Formats: sequence, structure tokens, C-alpha cells
Amino acid sequence: MITLGLYGFLVLFSESTSNYQCNGTIAVQALGSNTRIFFELNEYRPWVGLWSDSEGSMMLESATQYLRYHSKIKYIGTQIQILNEDSSIVGQFSKLSGKVSIQTIDGFFDGTCALQSR
Repeated sequence: MITLGLYGFLVLFSESTSNYQCNGTIAVQALGSNTRIFFELNEYRPWVGLWSDSEGSMMLESATQYLRYHSKIKYIGTQIQILNEDSSIVGQFSKLSGKVSIQTIDGFFDGTCALQSR
């Protein structure tokens, strides 16, 4: 019974989810266009590090389409590095300023994000 309770605690309380809305520009071949993207940030609790090398994950989408799922993020102070599966950096997000820069399938997005829900 105790083992089942511990397992339930770890599963139910292993991440915190936040949703953001970001306004900025996507640069495509040196041209910029204003756009809005959304992302869901899943931040893992410290004990998840016992079985994962990631500190969270991020689902990124535009208003009209799914853009990308990133299963690896790393924290550097208040900065979050967004990584590809091979651990190469494809973007970063500042929890302090709300600034995000990330490579998307549509081009490179630079913008400012606001927390929508926690």
C-alpha cells in the first residue's frame, strides 16, 4: 500500500505545467513577419532527475498549426535552454523577462511571452 501511494505521488506530482502566449517575429530568409506562438512548458520536479536527463519538456504551436515538441530542456539560472534530441540547442526562454528565441519549422522566432495559465 505504501509503495502504491509513493508511486502515485511521484506520477501525479512530478511536473508543473505552464502555458504561454508569445508575440514576435519569425524570420524567413531575412524577412520578418509578425506572428503569435503558444507553448506549454512542463517543468519536472528534482526527483525526476533520478530517471531522466531532461529538466522538462515544451510543446510549441502557432495559432494555425503544431510546430514542435521538445522533450529536453535545461536550466541555466532563470534561462531555459531548449534542446533537440541530440542535445543541440535550438532556442532559449527567459522566465525573468519572458523573452524567447527559438528555431521553428517556419523560421527563427524572436518574441516576448506572457504567462496564460499555471
